Amino acid sequence: MYSIIIIDDEINIRNGISKYIENNHSDVKVVATFEDGYDAIEYLKFRSVDIIITDVKMITVSGIEVAKYVYNNLPSSKVIILSGYREFEYAREALTYNVKHYLTKPTDFEELSAVINSTTDELSKERKQNKRVSYYEKYRPMFKDELLSDILMGAVNDVETLESKFELLETTMPLSECRFAIVNLYMDNYSDYLENNWMYGKDQLNEATENFIESQNTDKIYFFMVFSDKGEAKLLGVISSSYTENFEEVISAHLKKVSDFARENLKLHFNFLVESTYNNAKELLAGKTQLNNFDDLEEQIRLLVTHINMGNDSCSESIIQSISDKLNSLELEKAKEIGLYVISTMANILDNKEYIPYYEKGVALQNNTDSLTEYIISEITKLSTLLLGNKDNFMVIEKAKEYIEANFGNDISLADVADFVFLNPAYFSRYFKQYTGMNFIAYLLDVRMNHAKKLLSEDVSIEEVTKICGYSSVRYFSQSFKKHMGVTPKAYRLNLSRKQKYEVSKEN
Repeated sequence: MYSIIIIDDEINIRNGISKYIENNHSDVKVVATFEDGYDAIEYLKFRSVDIIITDVKMITVSGIEVAKYVYNNLPSSKVIILSGYREFEYAREALTYNVKHYLTKPTDFEELSAVINSTTDELSKERKQNKRVSYYEKYRPMFKDELLSDILMGAVNDVETLESKFELLETTMPLSECRFAIVNLYMDNYSDYLENNWMYGKDQLNEATENFIESQNTDKIYFFMVFSDKGEAKLLGVISSSYTENFEEVISAHLKKVSDFARENLKLHFNFLVESTYNNAKELLAGKTQLNNFDDLEEQIRLLVTHINMGNDSCSESIIQSISDKLNSLELEKAKEIGLYVISTMANILDNKEYIPYYEKGVALQNNTDSLTEYIISEITKLSTLLLGNKDNFMVIEKAKEYIEANFGNDISLADVADFVFLNPAYFSRYFKQYTGMNFIAYLLDVRMNHAKKLLSEDVSIEEVTKICGYSSVRYFSQSFKKHMGVTPKAYRLNLSRKQKYEVSKEN
């Protein structure tokens, strides 16, 4: 439904247009009529409407002045000018305020109807566009994390696709002027830091580490954290090709500066290991299949399962091709080991463990890498079809929520929950927020606070509530509770006690 106001100093015209719209446009509602632009502007100061139909010449404030006010204050509203004057000057001035429709009196209702339809079509398109933009901005950080995962795990296989999404990384360089590095990060004092220096949980520590890494970026060197769990992470480095120094020396110097700053100011002990470097985007995408251990392979399978669940066919196909390339590059026995691991892992996800002996026999029968790769990819494709048929987005989220409910007293992270439902953490983050309306940290806090309120009402000590709800200190629990509830745990318990006494006294 679109709202509309009509401004004209002739009551018969106002009423006539209003009645015509009421009888002929079910998707438009006239919410007010005015005889002068002054009253209309006063109305618009406190309310917004979709369409304004206004005469040009009126007693105090003209339709052009109304159009100017709308242009400056209500950019999403549309103005239609009506006038008995044909002078071009009025039309030209109206155009400067983005008025696209200028009709002359006496009003031709068929022409007015066509203009209203055209205007509502325009509004509909803008609403859809604004919704898309709003959605994009809301999930932009998550889209960035997803892109980083896709690059490292082989779900992006061409430069054109990467270029279309590269702006998500918010560098100041075009893709054609970038070189790349994949770096492993290790936090030596992770467990000790969590226990003795950090009270906010490992998910917030992961987030703080990511923010710190990116805060050290310059206009020519960018590092983005991709995976983070238990003090380990992968970084994707994007470095300007304008550097004349040795590429690896530039990377090492930057990472040493980051490491020294973290140690001196934050007491975080970072070590960095450069895994690989690439001179351009094409080399980066060509080298994405380099999976040197089972940890990376599991991440790739997890991302494959995620894309299958989300119906992203092109990304799924790219990862399958990446696995195929990997198998073809290995000696037969190693390829058999990895191939069997891939299809067994996917069978476990589907609870089809009984098929694993069948896969073991099928793999053993292959006598060269070509036939092995063909067999493995065939089985992956079959399992993908089964997974697609069994997927239920709502059930995945319910399973995740059940895990959170069962483990809220532990220091669980988004990665832990994503691991439980076997989805890629970056994609699961957006997935979870879309279905629950909250990000993971907010949802976990809500679950903990609901349990805390119940426990406080049962006369459990605040120290015990702190432990049960997964907090490392009473002080941090009290801070979180007050921020969430507006009162401290002690005050909440006191208010409950007073309320109960009052209710007892009422009954007596």
